[in-house]
Amino acid sequence: MTISSLTLSAKISGVQPGANDLGALQFEPNLAFVKALTNGTGANQADLLFADTRTLSASATEDLDLAGALADVFGTTITMVEVVAILILADAGNTNNVVIGDSASPVPLFGGTNPTL
Repeated sequence: MTISSLTLSAKISGVQPGANDLGALQFEPNLAFVKALTNGTGANQADLLFADTRTLSASATEDLDLAGALADVFGTTITMVEVVAILILADAGNTNNVVIGDSASPVPLFGGTNPTL
């Protein structure tokens, strides 16, 4: 499969009011990142896409094997050589922390002996 269009984007904006000896002020950061990727395996490219919805009971764990065990949305088994981006969204009703990585088979993103996020 090829990817015909893929855009990564993230945005952080907010307002933090405050005061100092010169009066009131506001800090209003507005940071944005947008990156369009083309199909392929080189710089600024991606060739595979995996997206899914998962439901786990409280304190449950799950392993996602990126090398030949995942199926894409069309049911084709995919093998990822590198990870370009990860987006994880926890449900608002989630009662536990979502922990990414473990000591047995960590994703080498976070460094250290037991890399988790």
